[in-house]
Amino acid sequence: MASMKPKLSLCLTNNSHIMRGEISISHTINSCRAHGVNGPNGHAIRSLRAKGIHMLLHVGQWIRTHSSKLIFTATDSPAPQARWTETARGHWSQISSLLNNLNSTWLFDGESTLMVTREQRQIEAENYICGLSHILSMPPSTLPHQNRAWGSDGSMIPATSGIGDDKSVTVAVTGPQTIVVRLSGRNVFVLHGELGGLIMGLVLSDDDTPNNKLFTDHLNSVRFIDDTRTINQENHLRNMNSRSYYRWIMDLVRSVRTEVIHTKAHTNQVNLSSLLNKEADHYASKSQKVVNSLCPVPIPMFFMDNFTFYRPHDGWIESNIRTFIDHFFVQVSSLEILKKHRYRMAKWLYDPCPLPTYPYVRATVAYSAAVQWYV
Repeated sequence: MASMKPKLSLCLTNNSHIMRGEISISHTINSCRAHGVNGPNGHAIRSLRAKGIHMLLHVGQWIRTHSSKLIFTATDSPAPQARWTETARGHWSQISSLLNNLNSTWLFDGESTLMVTREQRQIEAENYICGLSHILSMPPSTLPHQNRAWGSDGSMIPATSGIGDDKSVTVAVTGPQTIVVRLSGRNVFVLHGELGGLIMGLVLSDDDTPNNKLFTDHLNSVRFIDDTRTINQENHLRNMNSRSYYRWIMDLVRSVRTEVIHTKAHTNQVNLSSLLNKEADHYASKSQKVVNSLCPVPIPMFFMDNFTFYRPHDGWIESNIRTFIDHFFVQVSSLEILKKHRYRMAKWLYDPCPLPTYPYVRATVAYSAAVQWYV
């Protein structure tokens, strides 16, 4: 994995133990030294250990500012029941001064949001979705939705793009509110767009209005939601692509009373479900022209596996990792073959047009094929 450029990493998706202070003081000081900050010697650390102070939670707490920056605030007098000598107080003064200037990135290399608990990240993501309608100021649907009917859809261009291809995926939901967003990363597909639309529809319809309905043209998701109400799907999700999106949907289905209903796409029917789906498809497709100006949809990292693969440009990878790695290794091998052996295997030297088919390829009987072959 390290031979891939950029490299493929297996990342921990929940680092909330750092926010809780469940990290040793000695490890914290060593991390500070690794970043060029002078720390106290081993005598100072041992003096704290003798008083039962081992972890960061024993001496302070992390505070999240309004700008989402994490700062550590040390207490004035930890372990007040212990006996403190002048030397020990001097050691604590050095350590507290270091901890008050501690940078959270020294303890964790990745997105700072991963240091927040999964529950809090989910709450913030759902609040973000609810606030998008006020930020975007898009008009609601003019169809008779009666404040309880929604339609969702996703769009991807190029439609035939696969692993490693640059693509654009947009998500749209319409009804009482209209929201259009985009998905980040290269390892996303139209499936993520369909699931993202369902997630936004379920979040937005979580209100006091009875008999909410969400219409989608993704039949597999509707079947999955119906099975979720009676069957535990966790074992089935372990090898599924975009399983974090499915887990988010499962969690919402348990708490939201909205009914998810399948409707056929691209039909000439004039009922409410088809018209809402057509309108959502219109928003998702037309927004591809201004995709760079769309707001990104939250990535459900709070429902990912504890360890998930990540690669710059591609983003979080929940698809089959063997297929993913094979694809890029084949690309690397192909480029090496093209450059070596005096360009003997370079495809650009040859005519890319396929050869014409012989008449006997489409022969209806084997006898006529054999006659044509020998003639």
